[in-house]
Amino acid sequence: GDSPFSRMMLIDGKFMGIAQNLYESLRRLRNHISPLRLRVDAVCIDQSNTEERSAQVANMADIYADADRVLVWLGDIQPEEDMGMHRF
Repeated sequence: GDSPFSRMMLIDGKFMGIAQNLYESLRRLRNHISPLRLRVDAVCIDQSNTEERSAQVANMADIYADADRVLVWLGDIQPEEDMGMHRF
Protein backbone atom coordinates (compact mmCIF):
# COMPACT_ATOMS: atom_id res chain seq x y z
CA GLY A 1 0.00 0.00 0.00
CA ASP A 2 0.88 3.66 0.03
CA SER A 3 3.44 4.82 2.57
CA PRO A 4 2.06 7.18 5.24
CA PHE A 5 5.41 9.00 5.03
CA SER A 6 4.86 11.34 2.11
CA ARG A 7 7.50 13.93 3.13
CA MET A 8 11.17 13.82 4.04
CA MET A 9 12.68 15.95 6.79
CA LEU A 10 16.24 16.38 8.01
CA ILE A 11 16.29 15.41 11.71
CA ASP A 12 19.56 15.18 13.65
CA GLY A 13 21.54 15.08 10.40
CA LYS A 14 19.51 12.23 8.87
CA PHE A 15 16.59 12.26 6.46
CA MET A 16 13.44 10.69 7.86
CA GLY A 17 10.05 10.04 6.29
CA ILE A 18 7.21 11.89 8.01
CA ALA A 19 3.48 12.19 7.44
CA GLN A 20 2.03 15.19 5.59
CA ASN A 21 0.18 16.50 8.67
CA LEU A 22 3.40 16.44 10.75
CA TYR A 23 5.23 18.25 7.95
CA GLU A 24 2.54 20.95 7.87
CA SER A 25 2.58 21.40 11.64
CA LEU A 26 6.38 21.70 11.80
CA ARG A 27 6.40 24.24 8.97
CA ARG A 28 3.76 26.27 10.82
CA LEU A 29 5.56 26.08 14.19
CA ARG A 30 9.11 26.66 13.03
CA ASN A 31 11.01 29.76 14.03
CA HIS A 32 13.00 31.39 11.23
CA ILE A 33 15.23 33.30 13.67
CA SER A 34 16.31 30.75 16.27
CA PRO A 35 16.22 26.97 16.64
CA LEU A 36 13.13 25.44 18.18
CA ARG A 37 13.45 22.31 20.32
CA LEU A 38 10.50 19.93 20.08
CA ARG A 39 9.68 16.43 21.20
CA VAL A 40 7.49 14.89 18.54
CA ASP A 41 5.98 11.54 19.50
CA ALA A 42 5.68 10.50 15.85
CA VAL A 43 9.46 10.97 15.47
CA CYS A 44 10.72 9.99 18.94
CA ILE A 45 8.69 6.78 19.21
CA ASP A 46 8.88 3.97 16.66
CA GLN A 47 5.19 3.87 15.78
CA SER A 48 5.51 0.40 14.21
CA ASN A 49 6.90 -1.10 17.45
CA THR A 50 4.01 -1.93 19.81
CA GLU A 51 6.35 -2.67 22.73
CA GLU A 52 8.13 0.67 22.43
CA ARG A 53 4.85 2.56 22.03
CA SER A 54 3.45 0.92 25.16
CA ALA A 55 6.58 1.69 27.18
CA GLN A 56 6.57 5.32 26.05
CA VAL A 57 2.88 5.78 26.91
CA ALA A 58 3.79 4.99 30.52
CA ASN A 59 6.31 7.89 30.45
CA MET A 60 4.04 10.47 28.84
CA ALA A 61 2.68 11.95 32.08
CA ASP A 62 6.25 12.75 33.17
CA ILE A 63 7.23 14.04 29.73
CA TYR A 64 4.25 16.40 29.53
CA ALA A 65 4.63 17.50 33.17
CA ASP A 66 8.24 18.54 32.49
CA ALA A 67 7.37 20.42 29.29
CA ASP A 68 7.31 24.21 29.20
CA ARG A 69 4.46 23.99 26.69
CA VAL A 70 2.45 21.20 25.09
CA LEU A 71 1.15 21.76 21.57
CA VAL A 72 -1.43 19.64 19.80
CA TRP A 73 -1.82 19.95 16.04
CA LEU A 74 -5.37 19.47 14.81
CA GLY A 75 -4.60 20.57 11.26
CA ASP A 76 -5.06 23.86 9.49
CA ILE A 77 -8.13 25.74 10.66
CA GLN A 78 -10.82 26.17 8.05
CA PRO A 79 -12.50 29.60 7.93
CA GLU A 80 -15.77 28.25 9.35
CA GLU A 81 -13.91 26.63 12.28
CA ASP A 82 -11.86 29.67 13.27
CA MET A 83 -14.31 31.19 15.75
CA GLY A 84 -14.90 27.91 17.56
CA MET A 85 -11.18 27.38 18.12
CA HIS A 86 -10.71 30.85 19.63
CA ARG A 87 -13.11 29.86 22.39
CA PHE A 88 -10.55 27.40 23.72
